[in-house]
Amino acid sequence: MATNKDTVQPNPTTEQANPTTEQPSEKMVKVRIPRTSKSQEDVFVSVNMKTYLIKRGVEVEVPESVAEVLRHQEEALEAIMEYENSIKH
Repeated sequence: MATNKDTVQPNPTTEQANPTTEQPSEKMVKVRIPRTSKSQEDVFVSVNMKTYLIKRGVEVEVPESVAEVLRHQEEALEAIMEYENSIKH
């Protein structure tokens, strides 16, 4: 599913779909999750019973739905930070 199996690791049990029931391929997009001093672990994402382990600091290709999950995660983290800052002041 990804171009570099060392950086994005689909779960092999969910990637082996039956060819007769497999849906058309999803558009692939490039993403890069930065490494930070607080977060250096790989990022786990699950979409429709398919799981991915995405390495931080490396640009990789993932299905568009995985990129969307990552965008939603970032938006939620920003909202949490804004809320925490608002109650501190």
